[in-house]
Amino acid sequence: METLSPKQRRAHLTQAMHYDAEVGFDCRSCVGTCCTFTSNSMQIDETQAQDMKSWLIGQNRWNDELIANLKECIEEFRLDKSVASIKIRRTYTCPFFNGDKLGCTIDPDFKPYGCLAFNPRESGVKAGGNCRSNLDLLKTSEQFVAGELLPIPIALLQLD
Repeated sequence: METLSPKQRRAHLTQAMHYDAEVGFDCRSCVGTCCTFTSNSMQIDETQAQDMKSWLIGQNRWNDELIANLKECIEEFRLDKSVASIKIRRTYTCPFFNGDKLGCTIDPDFKPYGCLAFNPRESGVKAGGNCRSNLDLLKTSEQFVAGELLPIPIALLQLD
């Protein structure tokens, strides 16, 4: 069986995202609410984490400062805490969000599947609003998901 590249595993998601953008359903005017603790609870598996880490290394961004930021995110949002042995899916501000429009600092070919599938359903979205995951499209990515899903910072740090 041929091993697909990160770009190939995400091709259907990035193509759909680009199609949505062509018809005006894009994030260009949005402040990125979906990337902050008000809405974000993104979880990834080990393969997605490896893709992201490889890209970060290639960009010379995997360093002590980033590792410290990932640890701070885990601590601030209590991503590693459970309540009475129940793992609660917590919201958190993504450590790769720069706090601005089009604020993700990760190349789309290496982003989590869930981030790529989460897009506006109308034009001109400014602060979240009518945005949602394309679940049908996301289901086609399930064939690539293996193992436990974890918040991005935890998944990345568990690779070390």
